[in-house]
Amino acid sequence: MPSAAALVTLPLAIRARLRDQWLSADEIRARRVERLRQLAMVAVTTPYWADVFDHAGVRPESLDDGEDFARLPILEKATIKARVADMLSQPESGLFRMDSSGSTGRPVIVYRSESEQAQVSALHARIHRTFGRHPLDRQVSIGSGKAAAPKGPIAMLRHAGLLPAMHRFSSFDPLARQLRPDALRVDVVVHPRWNDQSRQAALAMMRHYLGDALRYELSVVEEIPLAPNGKFQMIVPMLQETTAAAA
Repeated sequence: MPSAAALVTLPLAIRARLRDQWLSADEIRARRVERLRQLAMVAVTTPYWADVFDHAGVRPESLDDGEDFARLPILEKATIKARVADMLSQPESGLFRMDSSGSTGRPVIVYRSESEQAQVSALHARIHRTFGRHPLDRQVSIGSGKAAAPKGPIAMLRHAGLLPAMHRFSSFDPLARQLRPDALRVDVVVHPRWNDQSRQAALAMMRHYLGDALRYELSVVEEIPLAPNGKFQMIVPMLQETTAAAA
């Protein structure tokens, strides 16, 4: 269960990210340097980063995004795998584990707090809003097939049914398994007033547009919204690992 702090952080962080995008270039740079120094001040409390800053001769409180930043070494994936325990700024018990997909070999393990996850989710919210995505729109993820962030406020809201579930496809599965049209069921929702001929015509139209590989079933529903022209709408939710469509 996410902490109260994480749940409060999410809307505040979303509002902040939406404001940030309208700052001037100078304001954005000043904020970037401020946050970079805040991050560095926390980082040097860990064994690994304290050693890195010491060897580079960089003081976290005066770090900028210019020459000082360039003196810090690039963090390699192999280093994260070997030294992740020395990079944690708080006890592991207060964090949750996140694994990479492992597409290049052994997965990379990192740790994140629920409040940090709320900040990451706020960045995604700004990106989604830019592309016109509404929070209640369904999502499909094509990747490892695993949850990117198993905990945090967004995961909790999905689990509670307040946000739509994330549908996940694994890019590691064979192509035939990823597509699997036989695993999809198309529910063609019709009104009781439709006669058998109309219902069969609806099924025939769906097969024409979507193909014969899918499984089709008729569902009779009393309350179907009317289209603007006053006719009944035909609603076609495609179940299992796919999104809903309406015609």
